[in-house]
Amino acid sequence: MEKELDITHYFFSEGWLKIIDEVTFFSKKSRLVWYRGQNNNKASNERYPLLSGLFRQPFSLEEILEWEEISYKRFLENGYDLHKTDNQWDLLYLMQQYGVKTRLLDWSESFAVALYFATRNWQCQNPCSIWLLDPLRLNEIFHNLDELKSMSKTSSFLEERKNFTKSMALSPRMNTYRSMFQKGFFTLQGNTKQGLEEEENGILLKEHVLKHISIGPDLRNDVEMFLELSGINQFTLFPDLTGLASYVNQWTTVDLMKKKTHQETKIEVCKMFRRTPSGKAVWVEDENTYK
Repeated sequence: MEKELDITHYFFSEGWLKIIDEVTFFSKKSRLVWYRGQNNNKASNERYPLLSGLFRQPFSLEEILEWEEISYKRFLENGYDLHKTDNQWDLLYLMQQYGVKTRLLDWSESFAVALYFATRNWQCQNPCSIWLLDPLRLNEIFHNLDELKSMSKTSSFLEERKNFTKSMALSPRMNTYRSMFQKGFFTLQGNTKQGLEEEENGILLKEHVLKHISIGPDLRNDVEMFLELSGINQFTLFPDLTGLASYVNQWTTVDLMKKKTHQETKIEVCKMFRRTPSGKAVWVEDENTYK
């Protein structure tokens, strides 16, 4: 008797395909789209607000501004031989990329990159989040600009920061391999201490400039398949020896698991099926794809 093999998990679920439709529609109706992933592991209300690392701290605005100035000067002075950066804005971008708490919020032009960061170390206790943003509309609504903001090399971040009242979408100089491979951009948080989704009474959500997608644990298999097909992993996003080491550990483990599964399953002699809302459906490959 021919052995049956359930290969439902080889395919994307209906729930995942619906998410792709939502993402695709937003990207088509917008002139430009940025994506941000958040794992929400310790979020008290199921999802984290869109706050920069600097403004997540439980301090008053005055204390936050003081923290910002001290950390900025310490990074500048202690690391000059490493970063050799005099431009205040370029230094701020570097600080964000290497983990200092700044008023910058990370975004990517790539949905797959955002998905990677949303599910990186995801504990599945809360749904993770993918945020979609039209940065040009943000700047139009908040600042009457029709483009991303490029900060002048001669402007002083430390002097100007107290005047930042609303968030702004920036066009930073990509000064590291990380920012290039991650297709990274930033929003600059104003001094409101509100998440981007809350600013100006939530106008970005109301105007469909900002969109939130929730991904539950039931879609974990879809996420892993999508990232694998997209070629997104630790090494592609962190192109250094540390990233390579992490990727090698993960790839070797997965490869040995696949090898064991293929040896035990003998898929070539099985009758394959997938579960659908209508019941079991036999799966047969399209032989024309081998011609």
